[in-house]
Amino acid sequence: MSLDLNGTVVDTETLQRTVQPGVNPDAGIDASVFGVCDTDPNFLLINELGGSPDPGVCGPTR
Repeated sequence: MSLDLNGTVVDTETLQRTVQPGVNPDAGIDASVFGVCDTDPNFLLINELGGSPDPGVCGPTR
């Protein structure tokens, strides 16, 4: 990166970034097959998963 003042380079800087791979989310253990009808009451899908799934993020992230 360079800082230009009236067409003259007055300063430079070198940046180095290291990108690490993200952590794979834990979706829990495969749930057994269960039937759902549109007339059934609402339920939380996360309650149907086994193990300890990551809760995830609700809403936009920045």
